[in-house]
This record gives sequence, C-alpha cells and structure tokens, in this order.
Amino acid sequence: MSYTVTIKTLQGASFDLQVEGSFTVKATKEKIATEHAELGSAATQKLIHSGKVLKDDTTLDENGVTAASFLVCMVTKAKAAAPAPAPAPAP
Repeated sequence: MSYTVTIKTLQGASFDLQVEGSFTVKATKEKIATEHAELGSAATQKLIHSGKVLKDDTTLDENGVTAASFLVCMVTKAKAAAPAPAPAPAP
C-alpha cells in the first residue's frame, strides 16, 4: 500500500515523499537522493523516526512509519579517507 510521508531536514525544509510500507530504509533514502539531489547520496543520509536512527536493512513498516508519521533526514559528511600516519621522527 502506497502512502505519503513527510520528510523534514535539519535546515527546516520539509517535503512529502510517496512510499510503501515494504520499502527498506535504504530504498527510501535512495528515493530521497533521486528526487532531492540537494540532500546528497543515500550513503550520506540518516533517517530518524521517533528519535531513533533507522537501520538500512529494515522496512518502514518494521519501524512503525505510517502516513501520519514524519521522518527527519540528517545529512552527514562523507567520511574522508584516513590520513596516512606521519612517519616516526628519526632518533
């Protein structure tokens, strides 16, 4: 069953997204990335519902998301490659 859920960002913006309860959190983030590219890729998004960060491999139904719900989309910075360790100073 398809329904609309409200997505809110930390910048104060909000928009509606058409989803299905069987969508995984990862699929939902990919849909957000496709429809709202300004929010970055799915890999940099975290979805929060009722104060809980949702795991990618769970479905919206499993997390209790309904048409009356809203999700917060938090965008994290992509992790940079770890810097190479500095060479040990010569004794």
